[in-house]
Order: sequence, then structure tokens, then C-alpha cells
Amino acid sequence: MKKLAVIGAGFMGASLWYVSARAGIEVILINRHQESADKAKAHAKCVFDDLIRKGRADENDRDKTLSRIIPTTDYAAIKDCDLVTESVFEDRKAKADAYAKAQPLLKDGAIVASNTSLLPTVP
Repeated sequence: MKKLAVIGAGFMGASLWYVSARAGIEVILINRHQESADKAKAHAKCVFDDLIRKGRADENDRDKTLSRIIPTTDYAAIKDCDLVTESVFEDRKAKADAYAKAQPLLKDGAIVASNTSLLPTVP
């Protein structure tokens, strides 16, 4: 897998895109508000800065990882993604909206996953 899209910049999605970017995977971070997507990426920098202070990461690792995270509101950015995971908050309408926007843009063979704890993902 070379490219991942995570729909939702909240706590659940954050772990997915952070670990993936650290592993060398390009990550498209989609959120309904650009400010929230940017804030999520900025939080990743804070996490890295803390790791650097503790001697568990270096600035080069931080900069490479952060360069792989692309925050956006534009669903068109998922067109080349190998895996798309939905991690929006637990609301049926919000999840349905995310799927409706993503579905027509998926490339052939793309895998779609959901990060849900409560709601059914199939009708």
C-alpha cells in the first residue's frame, strides 16, 4: 500500500494516519473543515516534538513523516488511494455522507474500511 485516505481528523482517525505516515505511507487526511484537518496535522508535529525531546525521534523523521500527511476537505484527493478508511464521528448521517462523497471517486481495487464502534456499516 502506497497511499491511504482517512476521512475524519478526530481521535480515532488520528492514530491511523499518524502510524501510517510514520511507516512511509502517503496519507490524505480529509475532514469537513480545513481548519480541523490542519489542526490535526499540527498536533502530530507536537507529538513528534515531544518524542524528539525524549530522544525517541529526530527532526528528520518528524519532517519526513509530516510531509506525507496532506490535510484537505477535497474528496477528489482520494482518487489514487489504495485504502480509504472512514473515521468520522458516530452519526449515521455523517457516515452516510462520507461514503456518498467517497464512493464515486474510488479507484478500481481500492479497499474501503470503517472505524466504527457502534453503528452498522451495511444496511
